[in-house]
Amino acid sequence: MASMTEFYMTSVWLYKPKIVKRIIDDLVALGCEHAEFTYDGEYSWFKAICLEDHSYKIRQAFGKMTRKIEAEAFDEHEDDILNWDDTLILDFDTEWFTLLPPGCPSSYGTDESDASYSRPKPLATYAHSAVWNELDNNNEPYTIGDILNCKQFERIKEDLRVELFFGPAGKLIDIAGDCEESVHQARDRLRTLLTIKKLLACSPQTTNLLYAEGYADPPDQLEPGAAPVFDADIRYLANIDPKLPSSTLLDRATVEDLEGSYKTLYATASSIRLCLWNPDKNCRVSLLGPKVAFQDKARTVWGNRPPVATKEVSEVAYTSEEPTSFNPGQTPDAAGLVETWIKELPAQHEFAAGADTHALLGDQTPVRRSETAMSESLIDLTNEPATPSCGTPMETPPSKTLVDSTAAGDTRISPLCSGVSATPREELGMSIKGTVSGIHVGKGGNELAFTGDDCLIDLLAAVRTSSPMDSLQVSIQWEMPPLVPSPPRNESDEGTTGGLSQISSTKNDSPTEGEAPISRRRKDQRHSQQTTDLGKKIGPSRSGKPLESPPRGSRPSPSDQLESSGYRAATKQFTEEIETAIAKVLSLGPYRRGKVSLRAELGRAIFEAVDPSGLAFNSANSPSNGWKKPTLIKKLNKDYGENQNIHFTKILSTFGCAVGDMINAKASGIRLWEQEPNRSWTTYSFHCSLRSNNNEGRFIVDIEDDGTSKGNFSYSIRPHNDVFPPDQPTPIYVHAVQRNWDLQIALAHVETDKAEMEYGAFADALMQSLSISRQESGDSEIMFAVYNDSAVDVKEVRALTKWRHLSLNHKSALEITEVQRMELTPYSEGLYSGSWDSWTGRLARPWFHREAREKRAKGEFPLWYEAAVVSLGLEELFQQNLFLQVGEKVDWDPEDVKARGLLAATYGPALEMVKLMDHVGAENDNHLSAAYKKLLPRGNDSPPRRGAPMTPAPSQPEGFW
Repeated sequence: MASMTEFYMTSVWLYKPKIVKRIIDDLVALGCEHAEFTYDGEYSWFKAICLEDHSYKIRQAFGKMTRKIEAEAFDEHEDDILNWDDTLILDFDTEWFTLLPPGCPSSYGTDESDASYSRPKPLATYAHSAVWNELDNNNEPYTIGDILNCKQFERIKEDLRVELFFGPAGKLIDIAGDCEESVHQARDRLRTLLTIKKLLACSPQTTNLLYAEGYADPPDQLEPGAAPVFDADIRYLANIDPKLPSSTLLDRATVEDLEGSYKTLYATASSIRLCLWNPDKNCRVSLLGPKVAFQDKARTVWGNRPPVATKEVSEVAYTSEEPTSFNPGQTPDAAGLVETWIKELPAQHEFAAGADTHALLGDQTPVRRSETAMSESLIDLTNEPATPSCGTPMETPPSKTLVDSTAAGDTRISPLCSGVSATPREELGMSIKGTVSGIHVGKGGNELAFTGDDCLIDLLAAVRTSSPMDSLQVSIQWEMPPLVPSPPRNESDEGTTGGLSQISSTKNDSPTEGEAPISRRRKDQRHSQQTTDLGKKIGPSRSGKPLESPPRGSRPSPSDQLESSGYRAATKQFTEEIETAIAKVLSLGPYRRGKVSLRAELGRAIFEAVDPSGLAFNSANSPSNGWKKPTLIKKLNKDYGENQNIHFTKILSTFGCAVGDMINAKASGIRLWEQEPNRSWTTYSFHCSLRSNNNEGRFIVDIEDDGTSKGNFSYSIRPHNDVFPPDQPTPIYVHAVQRNWDLQIALAHVETDKAEMEYGAFADALMQSLSISRQESGDSEIMFAVYNDSAVDVKEVRALTKWRHLSLNHKSALEITEVQRMELTPYSEGLYSGSWDSWTGRLARPWFHREAREKRAKGEFPLWYEAAVVSLGLEELFQQNLFLQVGEKVDWDPEDVKARGLLAATYGPALEMVKLMDHVGAENDNHLSAAYKKLLPRGNDSPPRRGAPMTPAPSQPEGFW
């Protein structure tokens, strides 16, 4: 079929309703296939939608019609139209047409009798109608297909019971319905979607901030009237502290090539350090380290573990039906809508019906540590895997039931993404019956668990991905000037001088063969009720009542908000910088549908590629020549704004003693966190992807045991790190220039109803086939089944345990996550046997000691700990996003959130933790130092590695590439 086109026809006259009817009837009588004709009274023109081949015929016929009508009018009423000198009478009026008087609206002289011709035929039968024309009137560079897709288009029609129509141009959208309010709501939703599109067009890039804990150069070293600043330099990790590369651990799930990434870590990975002013030497010196004394503690896993339920299935049976194809992502095809209208898409659940599945857990059950749980078994220090403690935690009171694992399977009907249509679980090919047994917490009180949607380890939205075959692109080429130190005051210092040899940015600057970028690049670029001291709610209640904003003039400054939260870890200037950056990240927050979370994650920010001319190589005793803070931030945000060549590792330690140190952290002698966890629970994380391509269609199914004695299981779905939607903002990196650890403030968003529709059938079938058993050793084993003809397969299973400790003011929470990797093997025993032709049983178990030894030698670890800080007030606000419909907006605003101190409750305690964690992870060892330490191109106060080309000093003392 030829393509469709859309055009407009008009004349100088304003036609009366009967003439409008006559012209449209004559145009329809032309018999042009798939043609649609309407009259726009606002503009006094006729709109035609037709096949491209028929456009000339219609235009020619319209011209003949208008000339014929004009001739008839002049024959009968020429004296009423023309003056004696043949000039036009401006206020004439005939039964055919009139002239639009200057200054009058275009609808002058019309009545409602032509309303049936102002709508497309499919909308003519509705009582109310409207036209949304903001795309056309405001000359927006978008069409309807740019601001929403077919699913959203159909969802609006379904929710509001309206009809929508637009032509090939996609600029004017006709809305019709039997309820006038619904028509207005549809127009408002389209306006909101346009706002979202505009915000996406100017979404912020990656922001880098330097946290110096209030340090600034002495006033006599500043320009007159200049704001307090400091200097900082960039240097290789090994030049900051020789133990820093070996104590940095990488997660295989966040890198494409683990071996190549570790080579990059030792060879070119860099970080930022502060340059302190030394009055004795009358110059600045680089702060290397901080070097922390090794603390020999019991290297055990963390105790106080939540109870873990065992789960059994009584039957695993598959039917013979094969899934049908399903194409989830389409944009509205305007031309096709003219002939066939919008075709019905596969049936989709109402989001509210399944909202409980994706809702955050509202109950927080305290778990007390028993005395037996304190007796933790030591980890074998000769590369043996960590053995969980065998404590028996006290049984916790039951909390609210989420979704029963058997009941959920009877109510969920979802399509399987990428090759499966919207079908019930039986159509997918699985029919499973199962039961959940009681809780077994004897010597098995050591089960490893997991968190849910916003688990620390798997919220990888902030990390882009790249192929290990890609060359590592050198990002910063800054041409740092050579050091010209001031004369030292002490005679003993005269011989200590520093210099920077200029190394050109050539292909030789790339990593050596076998090296790979640490970070991955993302494709297609990105519970509790909180109360104040007076007992009033900070956030809205679950009833959805809007927030009451404080008067603008009474809003406290960011530094006041930080102090009111109980933390004074930053200067006023820095708090303004970080809150402005977070507010930008949250700019789209009120419009995001589904699960939203904002977390301040603790870890280490690593620059993978910095041009050697931008690095510092002076020792701690020689003068430094660092970058001024404003200049350095500008360069970092420019060169790393796309979140490339920067990696953030969240592995803090492989031993539970680090957890105790973080929980017991004190600031000014006062505890930051409560001793006992407010809540702890277990989740099993299944990393899935398409069978056809391991790098596409990746997503994660989280099956959560809520940690109560009920044994309730529920699942949630989220995309993997490399398939996050383009509207996912890049994170904020806070570089602690005096510390061993940094911060990553990341917003994660999952459109839960979309994920449910695409992956829900597979996830539900996976949960129904799940069995969890306990071994004599106390370890848990996980059995499940995957349909052989399914387009998706499970690639990895992880078990995580998470503890949440509230701050003393109950405004923040520290979440500790213990991550345990599981070995995945085929399993064909018991209920999972005899099914090789239909489905495959799988067994996930902890690593054996021999496996752990072999993988530790390659930098892989069976168990580690991560940590993040969250704001309870923000979590309460984000609950509203769970129930948003397409085109709606919640009742909170980033500026109001900022004014209420909810941002300070996120980053404030996290900054305090960074100051108190230098010793955490000091015992880490990736066992690769002996193999890769020689890859370092150049040490402090030493010439470049042999073979590295030299370049002359830049002519500009402050020159940049």
